[in-house]
Order: sequence, then C-alpha cells, then structure tokens
Amino acid sequence: MGSRILVAGGTSPGRVLVVDPLGNADYTTIQAAINAANGQSPTAAAQWLILVAPGRYEESLTLYDYVNVAGLAPDKAAFLDATGSPAIATAATCTVSHLRVAGDTAPIVRANVAGKTLRLVNVIMEEDDAEVDGLAISTGTVELYDCHLQAGGPALAISGGTARVSGSLLRHTHGSVLAATEGALEVGGGTVELVRCVLENTAPAGPAVDFTAAPIAAKLLQCILRPVSGANAIDADVAVTAVVAACLGTAGIHANVSGVVSYTEDATI
Repeated sequence: MGSRILVAGGTSPGRVLVVDPLGNADYTTIQAAINAANGQSPTAAAQWLILVAPGRYEESLTLYDYVNVAGLAPDKAAFLDATGSPAIATAATCTVSHLRVAGDTAPIVRANVAGKTLRLVNVIMEEDDAEVDGLAISTGTVELYDCHLQAGGPALAISGGTARVSGSLLRHTHGSVLAATEGALEVGGGTVELVRCVLENTAPAGPAVDFTAAPIAAKLLQCILRPVSGANAIDADVAVTAVVAACLGTAGIHANVSGVVSYTEDATI
C-alpha cells in the first residue's frame, strides 16, 4: 500500500492516499482506498485523506469514520456515478468534498447511521430522473456547505436526524407529469436548519419546501424560495411550527405553517 504524508501548518501529519482510474496512483477505485485507510484505525486526532483524481468512478461508497474524501480538481472533475445502488450508501463521521455525484437509485446519498456527522462541502449533484431522491437523512447528522443538489425527487428529504445546510442550492426538477408532486426540500421529521440557501422547484408542479409531517425543529434563515407557479413556497400537510426569518419567495406560505418572523413575497425574485 502506498502512502504519503501531508503536513498542514502546526497540525499533526495526516495520512493521504491518492486514487486515479488510470492507475497512476495508490488505488484505481475510491472504495479500495477508503478500505485501506480504514484498516489503519484512523481517529479524530489521526485522520486519513483520500484524494481523488479527475475521472469517472462507477462505485457505491461505504464511508468510515475519519476517512475523508476530496476531489483533486477545483472544477469537480472527479465524478462518482453509481448504478443500482446509492452513490454513498453508508454515512460516517467524515468529510466528502469537491466531487460530482449522480446515480439511478434513490437516494443518491443516504445518511442512515446514528451518531455520525457527515459533512458535504462543494458537492455537486445534477440528476433529473423522476422519483430519484438526492440526499435522504433518516438518522445521524449531515452538514452541507456550498453544495448544489439537484434531483428528480426531493434534493433533500429528511425523515429523522439533523440537516444543517449553509450557502447551498437545493433544486427539484424533472420532466415527467406523471411523477408525484414534491418539494426541493421534503421534511417528514427530524431537525432541519437552512441558512442563506436557495430552494427551487422546476418540476411540473410542487412547492419549494414541503412538510409532510411535523419536524422536531425547523429554521429557514435568509433563504430564497422558488416553487412552481401556482404552488406554495412552503407547503404543509399538518400543523408545523417553523422559524422563517428574512426569507424571500415567489409565492405564499401555507396556513398550516406558524412561526414566520419575516417573509417577503415577490413574484420577480
């Protein structure tokens, strides 16, 4: 197994493995590198980094604690494209950054491990197959920073756990009039906090945010909400308390939603 040492400032050295599909590095697949790093018993104080060279990786990843994955190129040229399984099937406490992800199986990214915190940074997802959810959270915590998630199902669907999203675009888009009406953000439980995000629906119908059940807590701060014409910016099937502050939207908010502090409706946004 090849390894490299990366020293950043005054921090402890972190071990690094490089992945290149052409064979010019330690491994040709991301999962092989992740497994090798995990075999070295990484800890919070001694984390491993998997650097992914530009290329197409047809894999479904199982992540492990303290094994971080990052694309080498700032233009997100490392492309994780899964078939038949989620692109990220099992979450962990780690960071995934600077990757493009896609897939044909819902969800494209799955967070279903209690007690784990998965961080996604500068991750781009551009998928528009109807009914294929983007990121689904049922337990654990997922933090998104400067991400662009587009999916034919909800870009983000949370039924449990916690989602913290900052500076990101969540878009629901597909061309099938037969697909169910969904939001860019679907909330059926858990805790969700969004700050300075854009939530957009460009499918045949649907809101920007859809509460299908009451969450434990919900906050939308300084967000822009763009539903399909004729739909609510925020829809709710049940009574929901959600803190909505300093937000702008192209449509109104369903009467089931309380807790709105400041919201401006403007069809030209």
